[in-house]
Amino acid sequence: MIQGFDSRWWNGVIPEGYDYKFAYMKATEGDDFSSPQFPMQWSALQSYSLPKGAFCFHRQNCSVSGLASRFYGHVAATGHFGALPPVLDFEDTRARPSLALVEHMNDCLKAVEDKFGRACMIYSAKWWWDRWAKPYVQDHHLFYERELWEADPPPDTPSPGEWGKPAVVQVKLDWSAPGWNAAIDVNETTQEWLDKYIKQEEPFHAEVVVPASFKDRNIVITVRKG
Repeated sequence: MIQGFDSRWWNGVIPEGYDYKFAYMKATEGDDFSSPQFPMQWSALQSYSLPKGAFCFHRQNCSVSGLASRFYGHVAATGHFGALPPVLDFEDTRARPSLALVEHMNDCLKAVEDKFGRACMIYSAKWWWDRWAKPYVQDHHLFYERELWEADPPPDTPSPGEWGKPAVVQVKLDWSAPGWNAAIDVNETTQEWLDKYIKQEEPFHAEVVVPASFKDRNIVITVRKG
């Protein structure tokens, strides 16, 4: 197994003596919060050449389109996208367990995937998922078709829902690691899982807004990377 880390308040410096192979950073929450630390952290991970991914914390009371647009926009504004899949964090303890909640989660998942143009990974834990979501999940929901990042540090518990073996497992939560400016979470995965993403070219995204005055005209747009 190999290890990676995530941290809300990380200052962008990895102390000597740590050999993390990937990292995730919180970008947004719901439709009304964007992490001010994220752009700096994202740039720092780029300088360390660490495979990276971004995550968004889901809130039941948010707009579906607002969540997806804020998440995508905050990542896109940095100018580069992570090689690792975007993640939706489902642990909203303010939410009301219900079919309505699960439908909202599913709609957010689809909206984020439409924005990023790739499948999301889901971050959750048995203590939350099996109470708030599992009783209401139906066949048309996409959750169990997606990879799981299990958020239960030791002592180990069975995987939530119907996923089976998770792709990524959290092994330390809020660890005051020597030399770090803030607590970190430590996560484990396999080299095979990481290779699946880092051997792919990082997705390129471009949005083109065509003025209304150009409606019905034939327009050719050429996009070059670099």
